[in-house]
Amino acid sequence: MSTYFKSARKKMLPMALIAGICILFAFTALAVNIKLGNLPIWGYLMFGLFILVGLNEWRPLLLLKRDYRQMVKKYDLNSEMIAENLGAGKGYDGARLGNRYLFAYNSKECKLFLLEQLVWIYPHVTNVSQKALGMTVSNTAQLAVAVVDRERKSIVIPVKDTEEQGKLLTELYQRVPYAVHGYDAKVQQLVSRNFDRLVGFVEEQKKKQGM
Repeated sequence: MSTYFKSARKKMLPMALIAGICILFAFTALAVNIKLGNLPIWGYLMFGLFILVGLNEWRPLLLLKRDYRQMVKKYDLNSEMIAENLGAGKGYDGARLGNRYLFAYNSKECKLFLLEQLVWIYPHVTNVSQKALGMTVSNTAQLAVAVVDRERKSIVIPVKDTEEQGKLLTELYQRVPYAVHGYDAKVQQLVSRNFDRLVGFVEEQKKKQGM
């Protein structure tokens, strides 16, 4: 699994660097002000704020393997078999997909899913605006694939382009045909307000398909 965790670390590295800069800035400012003997209360507050921001951005790296370890323990999984299953599967920008497991990650989190537990799979698009002098100069669509499992665990998986998004969606749809496919506002409401109903619906579809 070390290869897959290494890929996840690379995805998280930019945010970790920002975290490091924040913490470095905080300690530098603190040292300078202490040396000058002139550190007002707001200086301590700013120091604390930058430390908190830095640690928060480091959190994904510090907890990189937490979800994986919890899954292995909860379902009594074999790490070698997981690695073998994923190794025989397909790799994507933010995921490794085997015929039983999905190892997914982005800049904020890293999670392992049992495919049989997925209940909702859909394309995800985030519009990011670039501004200059208060004016929007460009809009960029960040493509991804989102998944939710029966325990309400979810993740947004980044993809390189529309082609990779389509391939990952197709693979997931084929491997989990009984899950809800595609985005629907009504399904989002079920996730927020009546998740058990969504799980029940998926279980019915699973039985109908003899799976």
